[in-house]
Amino acid sequence: MRIRLHDRGYKAMCRLVDLRDNHSCIICGNPEVQHHHVVFRSHGGSDTLGNLVCLCPSCHSIYAHGEHKKYWAQQFTEYLESDKCRTFEEGKKNEIKRIIGRYRR
Repeated sequence: MRIRLHDRGYKAMCRLVDLRDNHSCIICGNPEVQHHHVVFRSHGGSDTLGNLVCLCPSCHSIYAHGEHKKYWAQQFTEYLESDKCRTFEEGKKNEIKRIIGRYRR
């Protein structure tokens, strides 16, 4: 089920993504990041912790939208399914529910 959040909720969710990903690009470690939807919003992707990763502008352009974007989408999915991400998400379950409950469109 697709979850879309109002702007304030999306920003709150992105703060959690920043914490999980150590405020840096998950590929190169650059601290200048943007948030990438692994499953694009236009393809039914959600504004949730389980669909967002931190990427720097360069890696975003090269890997998320470049020639091998399908391969990298799979790599991002595997990252999101890793123990690190699952443990983080489990620890933030109440905060995630609060954000979705308050800001869901």
